[in-house]
Amino acid sequence: MAHLTFERAIALLEYDCLTGIFRWRVDHNKMKAGDIAGGFGAGGYWMIGVDGGRYYGHRLAWLIMAGEWPSGKVDHKDTDRTNNVWENLRPATSSQNLMNSVIKSTNKSGFKGVSWAAHCSKWQAHIRIDGRSTYLGLYENPADAHAAYAAASREFHGEYGRVA
Repeated sequence: MAHLTFERAIALLEYDCLTGIFRWRVDHNKMKAGDIAGGFGAGGYWMIGVDGGRYYGHRLAWLIMAGEWPSGKVDHKDTDRTNNVWENLRPATSSQNLMNSVIKSTNKSGFKGVSWAAHCSKWQAHIRIDGRSTYLGLYENPADAHAAYAAASREFHGEYGRVA
């Protein structure tokens, strides 16, 4: 299977950068010109099958808008894996993509970057910087620990930092 080229992508697909929706320009397999292209796939991402290959919608949007495949990750600013509106997409490293993640479902504190330190009966804050966990201190309540995390996120993660 050959890798999908920019030329082939724009010949087959129309991408609406304001809605993030893809439509077929031509009849393709069982789809008719004008039909919405793709559907939900791996991990909740929008996927589109083209010429025997399956492609992520956000990466196809990048190909169509930038004229080339992204060199790294493409991050959804709002963390909605199906929102492929052009303004919601940005280039990111793997690390930056993780910075923009939402709070884990296993989190028991209710705050990103905060966990219970049973050995001292306090809340602790921690953040990942350059792939390493960095300890931010112990606190009496989870809100104070989260404030420390949020400040560190603004400083070290910048626009990619997500605190909730």
